This record gives sequence, C-alpha cells and structure tokens, in this order.
Amino acid sequence: MYIPPFVHLLPAACWAAAGPLARSRELTPLYVERFVGPHGAACRTTHDYWELLYVLGGEGEMLGDATFPLHAGLACLMPPSVGHMERSAAVMDVLWVGLTGARLEAGRSSEAPGVARAVLDAEARPVAERLWTLGQRRFGPLGPELDGLALTLVAGLWRRVAESAGAGPAAGDRIAAAVAWLNTNFAADPDVADLAAQAGCSEGHFHRLFHQRTGQTPGQYLTAVRLREAWRWLRNTTVPVHRIARLCGYHDAHYFSNVFHRHTGLTPRAARHLPAEAG
Repeated sequence: MYIPPFVHLLPAACWAAAGPLARSRELTPLYVERFVGPHGAACRTTHDYWELLYVLGGEGEMLGDATFPLHAGLACLMPPSVGHMERSAAVMDVLWVGLTGARLEAGRSSEAPGVARAVLDAEARPVAERLWTLGQRRFGPLGPELDGLALTLVAGLWRRVAESAGAGPAAGDRIAAAVAWLNTNFAADPDVADLAAQAGCSEGHFHRLFHQRTGQTPGQYLTAVRLREAWRWLRNTTVPVHRIARLCGYHDAHYFSNVFHRHTGLTPRAARHLPAEAG
C-alpha cells in the first residue's frame, strides 16, 4: 500500500490497547490529516485505498474523474486508483481520511466503480472535527471510536447521495435544508410558500420533492415533529399541557389535544400517566 510521505498512519496500538474491541474489517481509518492554506499540488495523485475529503472552510476545486467546486460542508469520497488533486488560490481548510474495509469495496462494485461521490453534508462537521481531534492523540484505546466516527462520516455521505438521487444534488440539498429547518423551528408557523421560495422552486414542485424525500407532505412532517416533541415533554416533565402545546407550536391547547388524540389514540394527560414501560 502506497502512503504519501507527508501522511502519518494511525498507530495500530490504538486498536491493540482497546482490548476485545478489535479493528473493524468493515471500515477503518488509515490516517487523519488536515491542511489549512492554499492548495496547489504539482500533479494529481493516486492511491490504492479510499479517501474521504471534508472541507471545513474556504473554497477551491477538485480535479479528478470530473472537476467540481469545493466549499465548506462538502464531503467527497474518492475511490482507489483515481487521480485527483485539490486546488485553491486562497486558504482552504481540508480534512483527509484514508479508509479501507469491506463496506467500501462492496460499494465500489455496485456504485459506479472509479467515480468520486461528492455531496453537501454540513451536519457532518462536528463528526469530522471530532475525528480529527481524537486522531491527533495517537495513543490509548482510541481505535474503535475512530472506526465509529469514520463510519458515521461515510454513512452520512451515502445517505445524502441517496436522498439527492432523482432530485439533482442542488434540489436535494435544498429540501434537506427545509427538513432541518422544520426540525429546529417546529414551534413557529412556517409558510410553505416561503419554504418553497427558499428552496428555489414553485410551491407545487416543492411539495413533490418534499414528499419524494420524506414520504410525507410538509404539513404532515411538521405535525409528526411537533407530536414527537410533545410526547417527550409529556413523558419527561411536569410542564402543564397548555404550556407544552405552545412549546410545540399550537396556540390553542384544545386543538393540540385533538391533534394529539387523532394521531396517538390518547389524550395528552393519558399519555403523561402511562406506565413507564408503555412510553
């Protein structure tokens, strides 16, 4: 296995020290490297393992099987034997993770071998930063945790790729942004027309894309999020029902109770007093 001279392999002792938690054969990181500055290698490089690139900041471009822009929040999975290089005139903060494992090879055989996959995955940033921070310790029983973080990054990338299929990457990312907004701002009174405008499409097209991605209309999805949050408040707090209704976006406690009963078969007060094992 060829490893570039500037790369520092993660010590095998990080897995040996973990006792019964051996190094994963499914997916494991070989190295975790990071560079902050202008990017401009003299030539394209290839290697016989997979490499995950995550852009933490700045902008540039990737030259590989295809040329595409790099920007903060973009994750790119590069298969083995694909010549590639990053280029940026200004500072770009990039994390590289060398990877190997059976899961990657299975994906290579079924998902267009030799083609890089790139997708916007801003939610992955905390995982990428944790992987970098932990990888720099380079001692102690860190290996299994490094395996888990690497798998989380790769799984998130493939999920985003799958979600964007058929809608186009840009449309997929905009619908994902709308879903994230609803999960965070469920107590507000969202206007579907505004969400559609933010996604850059008509209201009807937004409805179709949203349903394609989630299996629900925006209204159905918002109700499900609100009721999930209401259930959490009811089961874990003593906050009055009328207050929970407002916290979950319902200004009328009676209407909230009707919606809750219609979807769960229980009144809010009955849900609150269920035995613990039933919750």
